[in-house]
Amino acid sequence: CILFEDFIIIHSDSLLKPGIRIVMITGDYQETARSIGREIGIEGKVLTGDDLENMNDEAKAAAKRIIAEYPESALSNAAYEKIAYASKQSGDYKQAIDYFTKALKNNPTDSNARIQYEIAGCLEAERKMAEALDGYMKVIYKFPDSKYWVAEARLRSAVIFEDRNEWLKAEKMYEKLLELDSRHTDEILLKLEEIRKKVK
Repeated sequence: CILFEDFIIIHSDSLLKPGIRIVMITGDYQETARSIGREIGIEGKVLTGDDLENMNDEAKAAAKRIIAEYPESALSNAAYEKIAYASKQSGDYKQAIDYFTKALKNNPTDSNARIQYEIAGCLEAERKMAEALDGYMKVIYKFPDSKYWVAEARLRSAVIFEDRNEWLKAEKMYEKLLELDSRHTDEILLKLEEIRKKVK
């Protein structure tokens, strides 16, 4: 598998040999992607983000073929994630967790923090609260530089602690969240006030 990050023209005979399939993954709009694809010599079906999020069985099968053909590439990682999101959306949290886990790498990136957060969210959806808390804690401690996902993980943890009447733990989470998240300061302060009344 060869991955190109820069703009290239795919008109080389060596790249267009039978048995070599070119795949382009981009964040562009559908028509932009189609136009760029034509310019660089790639024709074929264009899947939008919505298509990928609402994957049907055929699309899942296509993602699984990518995994089989390019097992060690970034393409397979993206395919694992797409299958995981489709499984989550259909309520198959166990399969979602399996595929998110396959997509998860150890390097401390925002992408991996997000995947770990998704794993914890699936566990929470399954009502496995102790495991979900463990998953959120992994976001907090394994990916400390991913401020957004750490804040989201602290928020979910605080809510779980509240639901379990573990007020001191919830209070500590909200206090840490205040240091990270200025978007919800007023709500966090209200939560802290409510919790401190219960603790007294």
